[in-house]
Amino acid sequence: MDEEAAAVVRRMFLLADTGHGTHQIAKIISDDKIYIPTMYKFIKLGFKANRFDENFPYDWRTTTIKRILESRVYVGDIVSQKAGSKSFKNQKLVKKPESEWIIVENMHEPLVDRDLFERVQKLIRLKKKANSAGISNIFAGILRCVDCGGNMTYRAYTGRSGTIGGQYLCNKYRHLKSSEIQRKTCTAHYTPYRNIYPATLARLNAIISANLTEEELVRQLTADHEPQKAARKAYDKLKRRNDELDRIIRKIVEQNALGDITPETFTKLYSGYINEQVELANKMQAYEATLTTEANKKENARRFLEKVQKHKVSEVLTREMLLDLLDKIDIHEPSGNTREGTRQQRIAFHFRFIGQLPNSTVSL
Repeated sequence: MDEEAAAVVRRMFLLADTGHGTHQIAKIISDDKIYIPTMYKFIKLGFKANRFDENFPYDWRTTTIKRILESRVYVGDIVSQKAGSKSFKNQKLVKKPESEWIIVENMHEPLVDRDLFERVQKLIRLKKKANSAGISNIFAGILRCVDCGGNMTYRAYTGRSGTIGGQYLCNKYRHLKSSEIQRKTCTAHYTPYRNIYPATLARLNAIISANLTEEELVRQLTADHEPQKAARKAYDKLKRRNDELDRIIRKIVEQNALGDITPETFTKLYSGYINEQVELANKMQAYEATLTTEANKKENARRFLEKVQKHKVSEVLTREMLLDLLDKIDIHEPSGNTREGTRQQRIAFHFRFIGQLPNSTVSL
């Protein structure tokens, strides 16, 4: 491993994690006179790329920074099938969507840990610059339309009294042309910033101040423990029978070897017990999936609480709080009328690693 180059990569991820954008990162490392990759390869290996200008050895491009920050190789993964031909007749390579990539995780030693990498991916997608209303769009990439699954986009406005504010609209609805309104596939899901901000801050502060233990959190994640208890009881019963069959099969094999039973009897008994074991194995596998889910909940609870413990109750909602604790917030279409005071809108909080908790859906 080239530790000098690795240190630069780690620094980029740490800068991104603390809120620096790609332009800022490029300027910082350029000012520190860190060689761009092509210049570094030329100095270290003598390899000169086609697009290479020795007069600008520190000219870092934002596209290069972004490519590095998005590369899964730095968390130890190998990615293939990122491009392919359209058909056997047209062999021209085209980029494939990420959903079609083949990703094999943990194939080599990572430079950055996976949690840092995932956090930076969310930060890359956020708008860091305040909009015309002076409100930073810290919810970018977090708010989702519950009906179409698309992002909620921010729109600033100025009221008649001169007050400034903002609102979120379903991205699919917002970008419809006027001619498409009648055949729209989604609705506005209009959500004022002044509503979503305090509701989210209150929910996260409640989680932080609760001082939940891992056991308490797992209990909340599994509101009904009876299915788990029943699965464990049934699995243990099947396991005991399977162990009993092992002993019986060993015994009849010995009896067959000693000539205590006829070959016909042995064949009949042996095939019957083996078939029963196969059936038991299938049933046990189904219960194991349920029990594994329970184990995963414990691990996910631990990971989530690690993030919670990083934060204190706050009067201000920060981007770091959102990205550390939330995976997404689902926005439902409102009902009622604002002027009549009957407007209601449900929002559902989905937390990182653990999904939803009881009372994760609230009404604005």
